[in-house]
Amino acid sequence: MLDAIQRRSSTRTRLQWVCIFALLVFPLSGCSDPAPDGGGGAGGGAGTGGTGGQAGAGAIGGGGGTGGAEPITAGLWMGSGDQGPGAPWTICFGVNQDGTALTAVEGCQNFAIQVVFDGCPSSISSRPDIPIVDGAFRLLNEGTGVEITGTFVGDTASGEGSFTTPQGTCTNDWTAAPSP
Repeated sequence: MLDAIQRRSSTRTRLQWVCIFALLVFPLSGCSDPAPDGGGGAGGGAGTGGTGGQAGAGAIGGGGGTGGAEPITAGLWMGSGDQGPGAPWTICFGVNQDGTALTAVEGCQNFAIQVVFDGCPSSISSRPDIPIVDGAFRLLNEGTGVEITGTFVGDTASGEGSFTTPQGTCTNDWTAAPSP
């Protein structure tokens, strides 16, 4: 009887060692693959979302990046407005190389912005740089009654302008695009 108990104990010990061995070996299976697992994909650049990365064996590909704001085209922009008491009118302005300000350009008579109202006796112009913040700008001169606002969306800019004269206020909406 003692011999039977020792055999059960010995069998139980061997079974315990087999279980411990299995617990150690099975989780490691597949880790001996010589090909490394793939990493996540890089995000996209400004304006377009990124593409997810490809995964290696047992890995998960990375998610796509989020798109940033589309850059504003540098150079001369030309446009017009055809409604309101100052209509028709033309607008021109320059955008600096990094898209952060309206700046004087030769094609706009070296002004950062110039608006010519055909239906009003005068025009508006400004030489100092005008900041572009979050894709928008605003020129305000309360002393002369001038206010021009604009927003950039891709290769289109649009906004509103008003100009006070002794005869009244000229107001109009406008759109512009980069000049070829």
